[in-house]
Amino acid sequence: MSKSELDPEFEFDPVFLHSRREAIVIFFIWVTAIIWVVPFCYFQGYGGNVNPESIGMIIGIPTWLFWGVFVPWVVADIFTVWFCFFYMQDDELGEAHEGADIEEELAEMRSANGRSQEGGA
Repeated sequence: MSKSELDPEFEFDPVFLHSRREAIVIFFIWVTAIIWVVPFCYFQGYGGNVNPESIGMIIGIPTWLFWGVFVPWVVADIFTVWFCFFYMQDDELGEAHEGADIEEELAEMRSANGRSQEGGA
């Protein structure tokens, strides 16, 4: 049972929902590329009756490697770059309180050091 089913007032943060959606899209694109690459390269490059003398070349790369690895990964890279730079949007994260957490940490460290020195004396 998920947290939202247990607590009806529980809501996911919109930043989390956007980032999860974007991660799923990128993951889907790369899984699709992998699903294309592995079988294509196996059957075209390592399949049963492959004659090394009949393998074609494209810009010095065997055709099965060009169409099986180079093209899908370049397409996935181009899509990922487009998606990241032009589709994804920045979310408002709120006001930054720079230094406040460091000051709290230092105060805790000082108090911990004071306690350890008092206990050792």
